[in-house]
Amino acid sequence: MLNMKHFFKVLLILSCCNAILKASPNNDFKKGYVISLKGDTTKGFLFAQISRNASEQCIFKLNADSESKIYQPGEIAGYRYLNGKYYISKEINIDSTTKKVVFLEFLIKGIANIYYYMDNEEHYYIEKYPNGLVELTEKERTFFDEGTSGRNGSHTYIIPSKYKGKLMFTLQDCPSINKEIQNTRLTHKSLIKLTKDYHEKVCNSESCIIYEKGNTSAKVKFGVLMGFSKNQYNFGRQLISNYGNNYQIGAVLKISNIFMFNRHINLKTNFILEKDSKSYTLSLPDGVQYSHVTYNDVFYNLIDLRSIGNPSAYLPDMKADLDVIDLKIPVTLNYDFNIAKKNNFDLWRWNFQ
Repeated sequence: MLNMKHFFKVLLILSCCNAILKASPNNDFKKGYVISLKGDTTKGFLFAQISRNASEQCIFKLNADSESKIYQPGEIAGYRYLNGKYYISKEINIDSTTKKVVFLEFLIKGIANIYYYMDNEEHYYIEKYPNGLVELTEKERTFFDEGTSGRNGSHTYIIPSKYKGKLMFTLQDCPSINKEIQNTRLTHKSLIKLTKDYHEKVCNSESCIIYEKGNTSAKVKFGVLMGFSKNQYNFGRQLISNYGNNYQIGAVLKISNIFMFNRHINLKTNFILEKDSKSYTLSLPDGVQYSHVTYNDVFYNLIDLRSIGNPSAYLPDMKADLDVIDLKIPVTLNYDFNIAKKNNFDLWRWNFQ
């Protein structure tokens, strides 16, 4: 059995390892560069962010020991991770009256360009001279008709998304691509393929550039955790314990970038080892009037005192020391919201079970 002394030793070792991992200067920064408004390139390190955060700001440092500098959209022309994602400053329409400058993710550059942007939902854009930037993303809308002359009742119509029509209009100089447009979906992979095929049909002088190609594989992160929990034990239908203190150590495995339709979704598995605090009070669960227990070679009668007339000869509960080590392996599907600018594994994990 793992005693408390050894338990805290392991706890201390894991916490030190976790601190070292978090202290690594390049743990969350990747090699890359920023592009000034004049077109000058400065190499350094870029903070790795989810798409939603990456569209709002660029966090850059010249080297591992320098201070971070934050660039807002419009302050620089763009930034790119080495052989990875590329973001450029662009003005987009938020609604019919509002415009905003953001960092759009540049997916593919050619005769027609494709961009991606994430706020509360996903947005895709196509850009081709002379039409400029056109948003492809448009939700299906429901139209409710109260009835027309000569008819009774009401009717509901669904107005489908118009992105295929927008693609046909933008790429109208290549009618042979229309069939592929009909099978195109609003995803990175589908739009990149369509635009690449279009470029190769209309341009023989140069190749298009796919910026997204190196960023489609799954990403795996490891971490360690330590913390505190409160557990209750149920012994079949006869006995139940109170909530006792438990101490946790464990490992964390997080797999992201596995669902291409939404990169905020990730899979997380924890391997948690728990050590109980031994002292518990055992009592009868609701609906049970009596139970017979042998503990340390002593026989006990536990009785619901409300069910008998002479309670002095019986016990309503009993004290016991439980020596239990729990192994828990929860698997969860998670969605990352834009709450924090930096996503790390927490050193302390608090839960109540």
